[in-house]
Amino acid sequence: MHIKFKANIISFVTALTLLIIILTISIPTILHYTEKNYEKSIERIEATIKKYAQQCYATEGSYPADLKYLETNYGLILDEDKYFYSYNVFASNIMPDIKVYIKKRSSNHGEKKN
Repeated sequence: MHIKFKANIISFVTALTLLIIILTISIPTILHYTEKNYEKSIERIEATIKKYAQQCYATEGSYPADLKYLETNYGLILDEDKYFYSYNVFASNIMPDIKVYIKKRSSNHGEKKN
């Protein structure tokens, strides 16, 4: 019986070691994939806003002064709960500088401040 108990402990330690190795390899890979996914989604959003601005330029002969104009007149939908949008216009005939940033989630999301 003592030998069986030792064998069970060795099996448990081996399984635990394998689990730790798998997690050590998997977690950084998942985090890297998530980071790349965020980068790609930001690039897609920026490209979409640029496309709407170009459509406005082609239709009206000037780039819109702000994103609100694209929302109102061209149907652009922005998720302002999840992203910050930077839209800087230099001149009406020059493509605006468009940047999108992910908002950080706060730990007290949804709680009221006193």
